[in-house]
Amino acid sequence: MTKANSYFRLWSPGRSTWCNQEVAGVMRRQHAIERLFPPTWNRDGEELRTDVELVPEPDNEHDPNAIAVHVDGTPVGYVPAEVAPLWVRTIRRISDSDCTAITSGRIYLYERDDWSDWSASRPTKKTSIRFDILLPENPDDAIPLNDPPALPHTMLPKGGIVQVTKEADYFDTLFEHVPESGYGLLYATLHRDVVTTARSSRAVVAVHIDGAKIGELTPAMSAKFLPMIDHLDTRGLVPACWADITGSTVAAEVRIDAVKAHEISDSVLDGPPTVVPSLLPEVVTTWWYDVTTPRQHRRTNVAVGR
Repeated sequence: MTKANSYFRLWSPGRSTWCNQEVAGVMRRQHAIERLFPPTWNRDGEELRTDVELVPEPDNEHDPNAIAVHVDGTPVGYVPAEVAPLWVRTIRRISDSDCTAITSGRIYLYERDDWSDWSASRPTKKTSIRFDILLPENPDDAIPLNDPPALPHTMLPKGGIVQVTKEADYFDTLFEHVPESGYGLLYATLHRDVVTTARSSRAVVAVHIDGAKIGELTPAMSAKFLPMIDHLDTRGLVPACWADITGSTVAAEVRIDAVKAHEISDSVLDGPPTVVPSLLPEVVTTWWYDVTTPRQHRRTNVAVGR
């Protein structure tokens, strides 16, 4: 398997319930995990928060659904065996798109008394590890329904949920994005727009999905985003962000999750654009995204509509 050339973060704007999954097999890799901590780590207990990589192992002799957990390229454990079958298609889809799936991890390292030697007058110290990773309960809540924007753009960091307004005025367009489950993630872009009434005109932020307007932010909220939108426009960039949609056949609502102008860093405003890689379409295959088979030799089967 070739090394992935980019990362894809499993990400939800927050509506789905996140569940901590304890990484399996960490004690067998204790030394590798201890090397992630400083030599003087607090023996009473010290926590490390870090990104972790999820790497499928379709040739694993014990479990073809195995998903290894890596930190900085070093294997440190596995997604629990009871959870891996739920995630194997999603992780292999990302891997098959020449990306590595990443999510947040939390490692807690501590020493405890070990009384296993009954002849000893005092206990020895034994290192223990608690290693959790964050995964949505539903893998579909971690992958957007649409492709990243085609326009030159930069992805805004998460900064808080903001409700989009006037979706009802654009429901004919928005309805196309409502998934069968009624909930899903989307890429959105933010644009300066002018709303004119009989008495006045005002600038607002228009929210677009796949190039079409699906709503706008309130004037007060727009004022918190417009300076950032205008600055990026001078660089030929459109700000993109994550959004989620909840809806039915008769109505839908959208929320975005992005930093506001006073929260964004200069490294995002003036640095190189941050873009999210495109994923291959989800397909039903007999290989289940078997990444050991070169892509050019795989059969093309029916794409799953979203």
